[in-house]
Amino acid sequence: MAAEWGELMRASDSHGTGRFTSSVFRVAILVTVILGTTYVLAPGAGAATGVIRPPAGAASSAHARTGMPLLKAPIEPADVSRALLAKLRRGRDALGIAVFSVPPQSVSSAPAALAKRRIEFSRIKSAALANTGARIVERWPNLALALVRIPSLTALSKLASDPAVTAIRADETFRATSNQHLNFIGQPDAAASGAKGAGTYVGVIDTGLNYNYSDFGTCAGGPGSSGCKVQGDFEIAPDDGSLDDSGHGSNVASIVTQVAPGTKIFGYDVFNGANADFDDVATALDDLIRLRGLGWNVVSANMSIGGAFPYSGDCSSSYPDIATALQDTRNAGIVPIVSAGNNAANGSFGVAAPGCVAAAFSVGAVYDSNVGSFSWQEPPTCTDSTTYADKVACFSQTAKTLDVLAPGTDIYGAGNYWTGTSQAAPHVAGAVAVLKGAVTNAGVSQIESALRSSGPSDIDNRFTTSVTTHRLYLPSAISTLKNVGDTTAPVVTAPVENVTGQITSTIVPVKETWSATDSGGIAAYSLWSQTDGGTWVKQTLSPATSTSTVFNLTKGHSYRFAVAAQDAAGNWSGYKYGPTFTVRVSDDNNTNVSYSSGWTRLSSSLSYGGFEVGSVATGATATFTFKGRDVSWVAPRWANGGEAYVYLDGTYSKTIDLYASSTSFRKAVYWARWPSVATRTITVEVVGTANRPQVDVDAFVVLG
Repeated sequence: MAAEWGELMRASDSHGTGRFTSSVFRVAILVTVILGTTYVLAPGAGAATGVIRPPAGAASSAHARTGMPLLKAPIEPADVSRALLAKLRRGRDALGIAVFSVPPQSVSSAPAALAKRRIEFSRIKSAALANTGARIVERWPNLALALVRIPSLTALSKLASDPAVTAIRADETFRATSNQHLNFIGQPDAAASGAKGAGTYVGVIDTGLNYNYSDFGTCAGGPGSSGCKVQGDFEIAPDDGSLDDSGHGSNVASIVTQVAPGTKIFGYDVFNGANADFDDVATALDDLIRLRGLGWNVVSANMSIGGAFPYSGDCSSSYPDIATALQDTRNAGIVPIVSAGNNAANGSFGVAAPGCVAAAFSVGAVYDSNVGSFSWQEPPTCTDSTTYADKVACFSQTAKTLDVLAPGTDIYGAGNYWTGTSQAAPHVAGAVAVLKGAVTNAGVSQIESALRSSGPSDIDNRFTTSVTTHRLYLPSAISTLKNVGDTTAPVVTAPVENVTGQITSTIVPVKETWSATDSGGIAAYSLWSQTDGGTWVKQTLSPATSTSTVFNLTKGHSYRFAVAAQDAAGNWSGYKYGPTFTVRVSDDNNTNVSYSSGWTRLSSSLSYGGFEVGSVATGATATFTFKGRDVSWVAPRWANGGEAYVYLDGTYSKTIDLYASSTSFRKAVYWARWPSVATRTITVEVVGTANRPQVDVDAFVVLG
């Protein structure tokens, strides 16, 4: 079975070098010299408190399982952080923070005592680093610490073996924990309405589950005890003596409980090291179905796992065993959630197995905000030089069969930040619990349909085949599920543009406006933009029901906008596309502007191009001839500004008053729009307002 599967599955995510806060593990270095030979061994972690234990008298250390000889170290080795070892194993030098064991210090702030302590600290540090090859970068004379540059694993081994060194940590970067991923999917709003997944259970089939994290409540009494969000924790693969040897499964389970704080978890450890065989996954699925038959309301099974080969369509015929297992899971009323895979950077279009099986509900990853440049560290590596909310991550695999998208970059849970489609999937597994808790009689197909058809539509243009997929948004999904009978999509109008605000020498603020109608009301809009015919970019709307937004556009470039609307039942309209338009600015002295007598050109550094034209002569006119569909008159507003009549193609349109108590320059004081591009004229005529007759013309802006 495993060979047919492709031999092994891997957890489909990465914590990325330097992108997470690693825990300290017992150093993999015990140095003993025997007959002139140095042995570097990997001590075991000792007995852990997993659900299934070795039989009495069985060794539980890594030594006993691997057959390594047990040697008694002459010293207790230092703790060394995983990130530090990873850098050195790649042949790089690394900065580490060495922690030193010092004699008991008296508690005293007296200058003499502090000076004595500094001397002792310095002596211990110098002695420990002597002949190691490592050097002190920052001594920190008042602390039993030093920032040390370590050139090699050999130097690390020597330093860690010194009795005065108790730990060596990578120089870690800390960040504020964030609930942005929850805000992004509308979880707080759903929870506020009472939709928390109460009375449901979710299976997490992964690397294990360390229920000692506070993410899972109070589990001092073990899984199933009062206050613990973990109902059960089962070891399926060979017991590794750890609740979760990588932290992957704990992070995944934490995400489920963050999305659905009322649900409880059944955890299954199916991984043997970095890999899992499908027969162990099948055992976990079988047990979840058994539990559901016993009355446990198991509603979803999360599998953040995947093979390497991408499938652009249904792969059920290639994996009949997986297809059968997942279909049986669905038939039992459990939604099988599977991550889409993280190998998109190799240019392959398609979803990895088992997510490519028709019975699987596959999940890809998007960003929940602008995080700047973001690099995926696992091979094949990739970098998104720019990021924004709803952008599909460069690593996330996709296909027309992909079911939904969810946040999957830098998601915090169970003590670590992790990235991958593995983190996107549990958002959806938790969402299923929320939906089932809100609509208790909803079936698997109805829940899946609500998730597929609600939330913003995200366009993925990374491959030749463009893919449009909805992104998880809980309020819309709940509304959709509650309004299953409403299948009529909203009627949306194409976005229209007009110049607004103050222009600069290069930037023109343009307001895009749109609308939609639906008997059940509008729940959200999805707005996209295109510049110079390039890639379409998703725009963030806040709130999601906004019907206008202002963009600072660059003159001389072309733009286009498209919008779709979603109603309260989750139905999405098709996209309505506005026209492509180019932003053009004509200065007051442009050859297409003609003036009657009575106008004077005025110099001002605050005017567009450094000049504007003004007149106080009643009846004086300025006429601009242009080709376009949208025109704006740009002028200053100030205390002496007067009134002007505006004519379009010779027909009176409006009277504009340029008076303002405070002065502002380069303002769009009037605009007009037509349905099509044509050659037209706009005329400004001085009214001759008493005591403030002056009318100015600074520029005209044309869109079209």
